[in-house]
Amino acid sequence: MDSREAYQKFKESKQEKLRLEIVLQELLKDREEDEGPEPEAALKRGDCKAFRKEYEDYIKLRIRPAMETLIRGGEVGKIEQLAGYGWIKEEQMEGFLRMALRQDNRAVLLCLLHLKNRTFGFRDKEFLL
Repeated sequence: MDSREAYQKFKESKQEKLRLEIVLQELLKDREEDEGPEPEAALKRGDCKAFRKEYEDYIKLRIRPAMETLIRGGEVGKIEQLAGYGWIKEEQMEGFLRMALRQDNRAVLLCLLHLKNRTFGFRDKEFLL
């Protein structure tokens, strides 16, 4: 499915799960081919800024289900890419870490720990006896 078809499906669908899958696929897909000297290739595929802006607006409000989907799928690269937008709050990150720990997904857990350290850092806790 090309970008125009995906966008049309996104606009027409009433199923949130399908819409989220489309946005994750389209927003986080490999963009190396768009970085060449001919940006017209991106426009021919329908990968325009209007689609991207609408996808960003959609996913910004659904960051938790988006991250949970990526964590369940073990999509480390996409987790890093989505986190790069800066939309994840510290308390959400804690929940994502717990989810990765429960699923015993070490690659995702390590990725999230690095993201937490880079974004929020770790605070020293004092344990009083």
